[in-house]
Amino acid sequence: MNAFLKAISYFDYEEQMALLPYADQGISQISVGVGKKCTIFRFGDVGHEETGEIYTQSRLLSLLSRMLEHSPYAWEDELGRGYFPLAGGIRVGVTGRFSKDNEKTRLVLPTGLLIRIPREIRGCAHTLVRLMEENGFLSGAMILSPPGMGKTTMLRDACRLISDKRTVCVVDERCEIAALYEGRAQFDIGKRAHVCEGLSKAEACMMLIRSMSPDVIVMDEIGSAEDAEAIFDASRMGVSVLASAHAASLDDALSRRMLSNAMNAGAFGWACVLGPSVGKINHLYAFSEGKWLQKSL
Repeated sequence: MNAFLKAISYFDYEEQMALLPYADQGISQISVGVGKKCTIFRFGDVGHEETGEIYTQSRLLSLLSRMLEHSPYAWEDELGRGYFPLAGGIRVGVTGRFSKDNEKTRLVLPTGLLIRIPREIRGCAHTLVRLMEENGFLSGAMILSPPGMGKTTMLRDACRLISDKRTVCVVDERCEIAALYEGRAQFDIGKRAHVCEGLSKAEACMMLIRSMSPDVIVMDEIGSAEDAEAIFDASRMGVSVLASAHAASLDDALSRRMLSNAMNAGAFGWACVLGPSVGKINHLYAFSEGKWLQKSL
């Protein structure tokens, strides 16, 4: 069963019938919320369509209960983080009313769900990995793009290709790259890949460097000073870093202090900007003598 069909299998029969015609249309996300119709989004497409009936609170709770196998208490930690994984690499984001009790965050009343449909494009990272492995030395790389253009897809394929020959450690903070479910990666991330979930990038990087001797650390969605510091620490210890970040262009990335600091510190030898289609490199850059220079593909 493909990921889209798996995702809609949790819906009630009427909604499944409304969603089924979209099975072969490259759907990236399904959004449901109290007082709203089900909304679907396509990969690489900013447009959306609505279908089905308006969701009531009880209907949304029933959908969530089916996803959690009618055992919400067993998923308290995941719900407190605002997302949880399903089989097949599907990731569900949760919004609503939360509360804090003794430093523990709990979901009190869910009001919306965002179901992210994953995809694999085998071979999409071949060019990037070939460049990273030039001259027998594995340099780091940064993947940039707006949302929905396949950053995680390319990270995952690069991990698969690199880990055929080198030890790769995946810092899967948001449970998207490997998408562990019941202890097993839901995607092919290669023979010598190990996954760490549930920790911040900074915590996970230090743990993995000490315990797993990685050649490469892979991480998604760089977005904080702590993330940048984790990259610095890894590169100072001789570990290559493959990462991604939201940015429409290289100039956009370099205009943000945190990303600029990370990208100009020498941890990355390459940067690529994805588009205009999912998983395709649109622009390629090499870091040389303290500057980013555009290269032909």
